[in-house]
Amino acid sequence: MKSDCSRPATRSQSSFARALILAWAMMHASHSVLAVPQIRVEPATITTVTLLTNQTTTRGLTVYNDGGTTLMVSWVYDTETATPILTGLTAARRSAAPAAKPDEIPAGAEYVPGELLVKYKKGEAAALHTAAIESQLAVQRIKEFAPIGVTHIRFNANVSVAEAIGQYMASGAVEYAEPNYIRHIQRIPNDTRFNELWGMHNTGQTGGTADADIDAPEGWDIATDAPNVVVGLIDTGIDYNHPDLAANVWTNPGEIAGNGIDDDGNGYIDDVRGYDFVNGDNNPMDDNGHGSHTAGTIGAVGNNSTGVAGVCWRVQIMALKAFGAGGSGPDSAILAALLYANAKRVHLTSNSWGGGGFSQSLQDAIYAAGHTGALFINSSGNAASSTPQYPSAYPCDNIVVVMATDHNDAMASFSNWGTSWVDLAAPGVSILSCQPNGNYQYMNGTSMACPHVAGVAALMWGYAPSATSPTVKRALLDSVRAVPGLASRCATGGVVNLPGALNTVRRYVGATWLDEQLPGPLPLQIPPGGNAPIVALFNARIPQAIPGPGRFFGQIVLASNDPA
Repeated sequence: MKSDCSRPATRSQSSFARALILAWAMMHASHSVLAVPQIRVEPATITTVTLLTNQTTTRGLTVYNDGGTTLMVSWVYDTETATPILTGLTAARRSAAPAAKPDEIPAGAEYVPGELLVKYKKGEAAALHTAAIESQLAVQRIKEFAPIGVTHIRFNANVSVAEAIGQYMASGAVEYAEPNYIRHIQRIPNDTRFNELWGMHNTGQTGGTADADIDAPEGWDIATDAPNVVVGLIDTGIDYNHPDLAANVWTNPGEIAGNGIDDDGNGYIDDVRGYDFVNGDNNPMDDNGHGSHTAGTIGAVGNNSTGVAGVCWRVQIMALKAFGAGGSGPDSAILAALLYANAKRVHLTSNSWGGGGFSQSLQDAIYAAGHTGALFINSSGNAASSTPQYPSAYPCDNIVVVMATDHNDAMASFSNWGTSWVDLAAPGVSILSCQPNGNYQYMNGTSMACPHVAGVAALMWGYAPSATSPTVKRALLDSVRAVPGLASRCATGGVVNLPGALNTVRRYVGATWLDEQLPGPLPLQIPPGGNAPIVALFNARIPQAIPGPGRFFGQIVLASNDPA
């Protein structure tokens, strides 16, 4: 029998680097007859234990034999993983974003006329209100986003969006109603050609400062591939035939190409590479160029004597086309793309887009992504402003916001910035990457910075597969290369650093904060009615045992001859 002692441990309580260790021992005792050994562990629960950083402490457990023959505990081991909760010391505090309501439409915001995203209330009374308002506005339901309880509707074209929202909110039928906002990709075109990827490896070849980059070659000495990591790219699609991208485009393992059947039962037929949520078909081909460019930075095939190399030389990029040829896309398409990625359990999504007003439904979908364990990497925007924009400003812990720097480590002239909502920086000026039809092009924008970070996060997961999304985010932010000029521009004050991120995440998942002290060598022999003490050792030393303040989860397992 195994008696499991599950021990959540360490959570930061303040900005004074406190380590809180929580211990929770769960005991599964059998009730077998006395003719056999019967294990029992007391106490059943170890309550909260608080430690300052670098302190240690112990708690006692006692193993009892309630059976009629000798209990043999043959081995005891522990497993622990680092899952630190972000403390706000290195992560942007998005709660500082300006308050907004779904039914408030910002001046100048773009949205689809005659459409809303609504969340209907539940219950018989609400159903009556729903029937009344839908009849009043001649509503047509377009799509249900079941995971977040949101419905995409179309209504009477003679009614304005603001009027429809007002009628819905007054009807008592909905929790909220909001416009189907139109958002935009975030790049500034630049046709100038160069021969070097300075953002990966800056030798001063473009007149910039040597080593003002992400230190990709140093990182590639540690790891180059993340073949089992899936990155959802919510963008304008991908040229999945591009010689530098084709081998790294995700293939749906549950779908048979071309048979006209929804083999995996997800509501999309023949979604082999992803889906086109703008045009409603299974061909997410890039008709703009932005998506192929961001895909190339994440995962253009490396070491293939062709074109450029992405941060990940091998990775799976899921094509989620939510933006059309003109570079804009409605929230309804973005929601569908994000919920598709959530259902497929991607590790992260790369989101080089933004703008528009506050959307409760989009925030709910990003929260849902966090619940599936996915990070949401987002560009900060190109308005040269410190005003938070959406979706960057949503208070979701799984969001990582990226601003852009140039080849001198200076903030790009166009980049949005802010220590309360932007996490870190990455190269975003004159970035060479892929374009449709096998071409390449240099582009500028925070859109180009975002996939650098997405690629680093993906490679971190490839190098440390057991890492959780909070661990990856914490390691990503804790390992930046500090740049003095960025201290007042983003929360970490630094640029993403590939080797630092890889080494840090491997160290974080290798936490050794939990250990046991036994009363003698194994196997422990406990006679009927006897007991044996086990001491649980908690260690908050940084970095030897834990990466820093946070919560960690572990388990002590006892194997014995108890037959239950």
